[in-house]
Amino acid sequence: MGALTIVAGLVGYLGKQAIRQYFDKELQAFQSELNKESIRFSGLHEMRGEVISTFYARLTEFDEDMRSLVDPAGIRSDASSEEKIKQAAESGETFRQYYKEHKIYFPPEVCETMESLLNEYRDMFHDFSVRKIHDPSAPNSGSEDIKEWQENWKSLTEEEIPEMRADLENHFRDLLGVDYDTEAE
Repeated sequence: MGALTIVAGLVGYLGKQAIRQYFDKELQAFQSELNKESIRFSGLHEMRGEVISTFYARLTEFDEDMRSLVDPAGIRSDASSEEKIKQAAESGETFRQYYKEHKIYFPPEVCETMESLLNEYRDMFHDFSVRKIHDPSAPNSGSEDIKEWQENWKSLTEEEIPEMRADLENHFRDLLGVDYDTEAE
């Protein structure tokens, strides 16, 4: 009976060791896979950060060009209307193209906000480039055009566009894991 107990104990011990080795191996495989995912996520996060940084810089450049174009006082730039239109068209196209090429990095709600923002800018650019509102010799430069100009300036500086930019900035902060207080904004 003693030999049977010893054999049973030995089989139990060996079984425990085999099970322990199996689970240790599984744990190592899981940890290895987890490390690969972590490295992949870290690389994606880093790349997303670079995309957001470049994206935001191009948005800011285009916004400044649009402000120069739409500025009712004309004090933002000494450039001619044609030069302002050309500059806004170039920075706008660069910004739009970059967005189209990199929108895969953004969740759908960011893309929706971005599409709305691009539409606002496009409509405003059309008003100023095609109709040349600030060219006094252009046809239809009456009080309706001045009113539209003022509405565009308000949209650009006080209403729709600043609100959409603030939404984008908050989305970007979320994507990058930046802590911020939404109450303070």
